[in-house]
Amino acid sequence: MAVSSVLAEAAYLLLVGMTVVYGFLALMILTIKLVERLDKKWPVSLVSNSATTMAVKPTTDSLPVNESTSIVVAITAAIHQYR
Repeated sequence: MAVSSVLAEAAYLLLVGMTVVYGFLALMILTIKLVERLDKKWPVSLVSNSATTMAVKPTTDSLPVNESTSIVVAITAAIHQYR
């Protein structure tokens, strides 16, 4: 095989490979955009209402004696704000 034919085959494989990669990425982006539009049109709540209203009450038995109450209150408030 001549060097020019090997380089031509390498360029062809490069072109095919990059086309496949860009095609896959474009398909993935289009699929994500489609799912985004479907989600905006028909929103679905993944968490039930009863789960969001339940309060997490840490037991004082499991906490070390040197824990500050204000730290526990701040963490609990952050958890409730996140949910």
